[in-house]
Amino acid sequence: MKVGQNLTIDGYGTLNAVAGATPVASATVLGGIKVGANLFIDGYGVLSAPAPSGGAGANAPSVFSFVVDFAGSDPTAVASLPSGWTSAIAGDQITITHNVGSPLRHISYWGYSASGSVNNYRLPSASNAVTIPAAAVNTQFVFVINTAVCGADTNGSARIEVLF
Repeated sequence: MKVGQNLTIDGYGTLNAVAGATPVASATVLGGIKVGANLFIDGYGVLSAPAPSGGAGANAPSVFSFVVDFAGSDPTAVASLPSGWTSAIAGDQITITHNVGSPLRHISYWGYSASGSVNNYRLPSASNAVTIPAAAVNTQFVFVINTAVCGADTNGSARIEVLF
């Protein structure tokens, strides 16, 4: 066996990584980074930044994501919501209250399938619609979801992406 860089084999044959072996990332070096100001990492490890506000970027779409967990095929929890957002689950219907200040433009689902080690991209359908309450156009949306709708495994999870 040939031992690569930043690895050791002890007297018992155990392979060990040398502490601090991950280099700092740069334009030419693949390495570790730290999450800085105005950035966040969601439950799937996706690094995101909020959309610009004011100036030329004021009309740029804002994209957010969060995670829905399932028990069996039904949603049981919503996690990694953006700051100031809340959720309520009633059966297979999830109501999201947000502070974006504009109506939802688009929603998509990325259901995780462990059996195929893939994320399945899905959109709402007529029978599993997304609605926006007339009295809360700029602060709320409601969607119907289960594992079949989003392509997730039973007892799995899905990342939900929304665009305003």
